[in-house]
Formats: sequence, structure tokens, C-alpha cells
Amino acid sequence: MKSGSTEIAIPSDIFQKWHRIVDLLASIMRVPSAVVCKLEPPHYTHYKVVSSSNSEGNPFPAGDVFAMDIGTFCETVIKNRAPLLVPNALEDDQWRQAPEIKTGMVSYLGLPVVWPDGRMFGTICVLDDKTNRYSDLYQELLAHCRDVLETDLQMLVRTSDELHTLQIELAHANRIATLGQLSASIAHELNQPLTGVMANCSTCMRMMTSEPQDLRGAQEAIRRTMRDGDRATQVVSRLRALFTNKAPVLERVDLNEAAREIVALSIGEIQNSRATLRSEFASDLPPAAADRVQLQQVVLNLLRNALDAMVTVEDRPREILIKTEREEDGSLRLSVMDAGIGFDPHSPDKLFEPFFSTKHAGMGVGLAVSRSIIENHHGRLWATLNDDLGATFSFSVPCFREEAPTPVSLPEMDCT
Repeated sequence: MKSGSTEIAIPSDIFQKWHRIVDLLASIMRVPSAVVCKLEPPHYTHYKVVSSSNSEGNPFPAGDVFAMDIGTFCETVIKNRAPLLVPNALEDDQWRQAPEIKTGMVSYLGLPVVWPDGRMFGTICVLDDKTNRYSDLYQELLAHCRDVLETDLQMLVRTSDELHTLQIELAHANRIATLGQLSASIAHELNQPLTGVMANCSTCMRMMTSEPQDLRGAQEAIRRTMRDGDRATQVVSRLRALFTNKAPVLERVDLNEAAREIVALSIGEIQNSRATLRSEFASDLPPAAADRVQLQQVVLNLLRNALDAMVTVEDRPREILIKTEREEDGSLRLSVMDAGIGFDPHSPDKLFEPFFSTKHAGMGVGLAVSRSIIENHHGRLWATLNDDLGATFSFSVPCFREEAPTPVSLPEMDCT
């Protein structure tokens, strides 16, 4: 999340701090009103009172919203990006029609507040119901309070940028960690077609040197060699796409096909885990609106979690069911059901928290990253306990609609 393009949420503790600041301003300056106003996204045609003093006679409670075209004092500060001092609006032709007069406020001192990148945030100001020229010390005090607000905004932007960078790094680290865990499966996947290539080449050589030559048999051996070589190329291509840190793109994705590729990629590890996998793919499934690589990363994470959940299972078959279906609202669901140890039924959402893991050597980022990916696809990811044994992890994503613009770039990871 970059500060220059995305509105950053302000946490409640910052608002509480600002409430205390405006209370102190109203008390020290002995005025009925001290407020902090903020321009409202996305069109910034209104501003909102986000912090307001609890002083007696304050006509501007927190939550009040004002249009940016009615000539208020704060509107002028925001538009001119400059301080404003109005000792008495009733005695000033320029301000005789100011909307604040109807609330009983006739004097005003306000300063602009800006984000670190120069965008307008809003104002901090004080208002009085009588003539008030606001001494130099009062103006200096308000300037210091404005500086505190802008320092808080700088901290929020820096924290937001750091979290965004960390999210990207965690997502990439998760892919690399998964690649290491799948090394045995990759060797298995490549070994089969490469063994076929060697066997077919040997057969072709024998048929070409035999008396008489078996040209038809040699041609068939060459055809099988090309087929196995293509299979090896597909394995490498899938791995390169899956573990490269590429920017995601929303497009038409066959959810069944994407899941089948991950199953094929993981078949060696499934066998090594002494597990069996069964699939139930809906035959009439429309295409999903998704980034194929990111969606496959989620499927891979869910499949690996299912295998990990059954590592200690010895008293029953280690069975996995991967299933796709269409939901009533038109979205597409993929579920991975295991026969493992399940999870704590009192805190299912804890599974998706960063750095929380039920595995002894787990990083605790797989499910957190997966939920971020699915939420960036305007979908949801959740977990439920099975009626008998094990758990089911499911996600749903919207189906692709022809009228939607395509392709559309997604955030690399909001997945936050």
C-alpha cells in the first residue's frame, strides 16, 4: 500500500490522542470549539470532523460532514493550503456570510494539515463565539499541535509502507519455502518423463541398427520421446511461473484445470506421504476471474496443509478430497478436505494470522498469505471442522464476467 495512491486508515489510538489535543487547545485558549477536520475520499468533495473538543458550547461534534463548496473557514484553509485568521466575521465583509456564524462562532484560527507526500489531509482549528485575535503564543501553540498531527501521519505512512514491503517479502518467502519442501516431488515429476526419454531413445537406436531396420517402430519411439520431453518442459514451466515473483493479472481461469496442474505437480509428495487423493470437479464450472499463478499458490498451500495435518495419522487412511462447485450466489468454490487432526474449534480465524502455525517447523505465513490473495480477488477463505475427522479449507472467488474489463492489475499482496 503506497501512501501516494491509497488512503491509509487512522487507528483509534491516534484519534484518542488527537481528541486530547483539541481538548487541551479549547481549555488553554478558553474557546468553545477546537476541531480536527479531514478531507473524505474518494472524491474529496467533503470534509469531516474527526476530532472535536468536549468543551461547553462546541457546535461541531465529531462525525459532522461539510461540503467543499459552501464557503466555510476550513474549506478556505484546505483550498488555499494556507493558515487563516478571522478575528470577527461579523465585522469583515469577506466573511459576513460564513456558515459558521449561524452556529454562533464568529472568530477562527486554522492551519492546514498535510500528508508527507504533500496531499491535503485537512485542518486543525479553534473557533470562538466572540471577537478573538489569537495572540502570537496561541498561534504558535496551534502550529505545534499541527506538527504533532503531521508527525503522526508520517509515522502511519512509514508503517504502512514497511508492512506492504514485509507482506511482499513474506509472500515470496512462502513460495521459496514451498519450493524447498516440494523438492522430492519435483524430482519425481521430472524423473518420469526423463526416464521415458532415455528409454525411448534406446529403443529408437536399437530399431535403427537392427537388421532389417524397423523404421515404423523407430518413428513411434521418437514420437514418445517428444511427448515425454514436452511433459518435462511443462513441469519446468509450471514451476517457473509458480515460484517467480511476478505481478499478478486478473484473467479468465479454468479453476478445474488450475487445480489439476497443482495436483499433478504434487503427486510425488502425496505418494511419499502415503496419502490418497480423490477429486470431484464440477463439470459445468464457468471460468473464474483470477490471477492463475496466485490462485494455484493458494491451492498448493491448502493441499500441503492437508498433507501436514495427516503426518501423525496411523489409525485410518490418509485421504484428501479436492472439490470444486458453484455456489448459489454464482461464485466458485474450491475445497480441500483431509482426515487429519483438525484444529481448535474455538479459534478458527487464528489459523490465518501471520506467524501463527500449528506445525513444529512451520513459518506461519502460508494461510495468512493465502487469505490475502483470496481477499484481493474479492473472495473469502475459511476453515471448518468435518463432522467426523479432519478439517476442510475452502475459498470462493467470483466467476469471470464478459462485461468486466480485462486484464486488470491486482495489488501484489492485499493480501492485507
